[in-house]
Amino acid sequence: MRPRRPASCSHRPGSPKARPSRRSRSSSGPLLADKYFRAQTYGLLGGAYENALRPTDAATAYETAAAAALYPFLRAQFLSDAGRAWLAAGDSAKALAAYRTIAEKLDSTTAAGEAKVRLGELTKGSGHP
Repeated sequence: MRPRRPASCSHRPGSPKARPSRRSRSSSGPLLADKYFRAQTYGLLGGAYENALRPTDAATAYETAAAAALYPFLRAQFLSDAGRAWLAAGDSAKALAAYRTIAEKLDSTTAAGEAKVRLGELTKGSGHP
């Protein structure tokens, strides 16, 4: 005896095509949960770009992740990742901007200590580029 399909299944044998479930999307368009996962999605994309040796794309993805982050500690971590990627891409000015944002605006996060060290390394302790 074959198991029965649940009543909520949108595809019935013999039907021309499957219908999307009404519960998967709100009537206004994109998924409601999208904003909760956008930062992590771009963060993972940045990591993939870094692994593929595409540091400029990685830095851009990390900055997008930072902009979408809902929590300061995530924003700081993604900006730190962006700074590292900008350095790998050879753009120290953008790396400095990322690290300065962490040091000045996200000082209460755990990434602030690393950002201050990187700023010191990049500016040779002078505080200026």
